[in-house]
Amino acid sequence: MKLTWLEGKPTTAAVTTWGTPWPKGAVPANQSFALQSADGSAAAIGLGTDWSGLAAAWLTEWERQGPKADVAHAKLLGTMETIGAMPNGFVTGGGLYDLDTGRFAPVTEKTVSVSHLSAMFGQVEICAELIDLVDLPAFEAAWLQYCRLFNATREEQTSECGAYVDSTLNPTKAAKWVSTNTTALYGLAAIQTLALVGDQIVNP
Repeated sequence: MKLTWLEGKPTTAAVTTWGTPWPKGAVPANQSFALQSADGSAAAIGLGTDWSGLAAAWLTEWERQGPKADVAHAKLLGTMETIGAMPNGFVTGGGLYDLDTGRFAPVTEKTVSVSHLSAMFGQVEICAELIDLVDLPAFEAAWLQYCRLFNATREEQTSECGAYVDSTLNPTKAAKWVSTNTTALYGLAAIQTLALVGDQIVNP
């Protein structure tokens, strides 16, 4: 089916939640859908949990030298290179992924689209692995920019990206410094620290 934008087509790649009402029983419960270009050659892919899941699969296939290792390697490098080439890198939020070339379409304008969940569910770990394995300075710079700006001031974010990163779904005045996600990430960071440099930790 053809989907249209409610408020006009954006000028750059956009990441959005979408939904379509169907008559009851018209679509099986296990039916899956994908947003694609009109000719079916490209799909809208988020640079957070979407891309990190794909990257993890490609990396696994490449490292294990499976039957599609070369294809996986090409897609991994292609997306890393094109993320690094985006003016705002990971802060862009998403892109149009070409299913034939394994690369994101060029982005020329600075776009800001970041969810508070963008770096969850393995994104941090997969980027750390890739930066250690693949020498792509632009990709590394894009990831470090995202990490640095996520908790930066609105002024710093706007100065560098052209807009600020609004990652709060429901702003509140109560204990702004506490959230379930950051608490969970702190716990994961503590576990990773113990695993990686536990032997260097000394009692006070």
